[in-house]
Amino acid sequence: MSWLEALQYCEQRGSRLVHILDDATQTRVTQLLSSLLADLLPVPTAWVGLERCMINPSAPWEWVETGVVEYKRWHDDHPRDCCNYHCGQVVQMPTGDYRWWDACCMEERPFICQDMH
Repeated sequence: MSWLEALQYCEQRGSRLVHILDDATQTRVTQLLSSLLADLLPVPTAWVGLERCMINPSAPWEWVETGVVEYKRWHDDHPRDCCNYHCGQVVQMPTGDYRWWDACCMEERPFICQDMH
C-alpha cells in the first residue's frame, strides 16, 4: 500500500503506523521485518509513522499524531530527496539492521501497524 493507504488501514483498525521511539522498538521492528521480509524483497523496506510537511522542504520529521522525533536511526544517505520524499520507511542495511529513510509517499510497500494501548 502507499503510505497514506497504510496509515488509513492502521487507523481503521484502532492502531497506527509504528512509531520507533527507542532502541527496544527499533530492535523489535528489525526482528519482525527480518523474519517476514528477508526472502521476499530484494531490499526489504516497510512504512513507519514518519512524515514531513510537503510545503516546507526544511520542515522537521514528525511521528504521526505524536510529533517531534527525538530518538533517531536515519540511514547514512538520509535525506535522499527533500523536495519530493515526505514519508518515512525503514530499509534493511547490508548488515541486516534497519535504518530510517525518506521515500515517495505514493510508492507501495509493506507496513507495520502498532497497537496504541
